[in-house]
Amino acid sequence: MTSHFSLLFSITIEHTYYADGICQDLVYMPSLATQRLMNKYGLLLQKTPLGFSFYATTDQTIKDFLDYLTTTDNETSFTFDVTSLDPYFTVFTSYPISKTGIFSFNSSEVSSEGEVSVLNAKFTPVNTATISFSITIGYDAIIRFRESGNNPDYKIKFDAQKTQWRYYIINKSNLHFEKLEIQSDSDIQFEGPTEVTLPNNEKALLFSSGTLKLPISRKVIHRFNLIGTTTNLGNPRTQTIINGLPIASTTVETYTEGDITQLASPLYIYI
Repeated sequence: MTSHFSLLFSITIEHTYYADGICQDLVYMPSLATQRLMNKYGLLLQKTPLGFSFYATTDQTIKDFLDYLTTTDNETSFTFDVTSLDPYFTVFTSYPISKTGIFSFNSSEVSSEGEVSVLNAKFTPVNTATISFSITIGYDAIIRFRESGNNPDYKIKFDAQKTQWRYYIINKSNLHFEKLEIQSDSDIQFEGPTEVTLPNNEKALLFSSGTLKLPISRKVIHRFNLIGTTTNLGNPRTQTIINGLPIASTTVETYTEGDITQLASPLYIYI
């Protein structure tokens, strides 16, 4: 009989940080045990625009093939270590604050989203993280999918890290404003302004999102404008100083809110 490629499972990885929701710049590395099986049985990992698919080269049914692996090789799952090529992955991803660790995803822990099984995240603290996260898909889960007549499609969903946004307005112009404010295209209200002194001894006016945490993102989710009010001959005049303030980047700093460590995104705006 002629062997052919049979889909064992597919993985889709989403991330709200990216404009299109597709988690980019990922490298998928089979564990040593999985790589050994790939070499021995011609298993194929094929990267896709949304994640990757994993195939077997066999003329057996998927159940018979996986049962054979269990008996012959004493393995019961496929495991992959995943690394992001973006050095800021742990910054813009919703990792626990001030903790080093790894997210792991296992087919034994899933929730349903239509016909797709979403792999639930488990965070494990480690002293040094050499990978971004790991994925383990059990043979039993693949067989259950096949026996129910469904494709073994899995999804991983990452949320962007949320921070307190801090706009520091530094006035280098000759203009004097009686009032400065940040207006939003939504109901988001910024606290302030409060006069502060920056580490370089410059004076600035601080606007803060306060207890409201906003997600770091590559796309503009909320539009903020800097509005200034001046007075000329007793007549107030309001003008838009900056139409569309910059959004938070991967530059973050920690602060304490009560007894809890939080993250803030500083943005320095010169006018």
